[in-house]
Amino acid sequence: MEVNTELARIRTHLANERTLLAYIRTSIAFIMLGLGFIKLFPGTVRAIFGGITVGVGFIVLLAGIIRYWRVRQLIGRYQ
Repeated sequence: MEVNTELARIRTHLANERTLLAYIRTSIAFIMLGLGFIKLFPGTVRAIFGGITVGVGFIVLLAGIIRYWRVRQLIGRYQ
C-alpha cells in the first residue's frame, strides 16, 4: 500500500473518531439539560420535557455509535 493511501486512511479514521466524540458530547449535553429540568424545576410538564430531553440524548448517542461502526466498516473495506 502506498504511503499516501495509508495516510489518507488514517486521516479518515481519525475524522470518524472525532465525529463520534461530537455525538457523545452532544448526547451528554442533552442528558444533562434534561436532568437539570427534572431536578431544578417542579411540575409535571417540566418533568415530561426533561424526560423527553434525556431520551433524545440517548437516541443521539445510539445514532452516533451506529454511524461510527458503519463508517469504520467502510474504511476497513478499502485497506
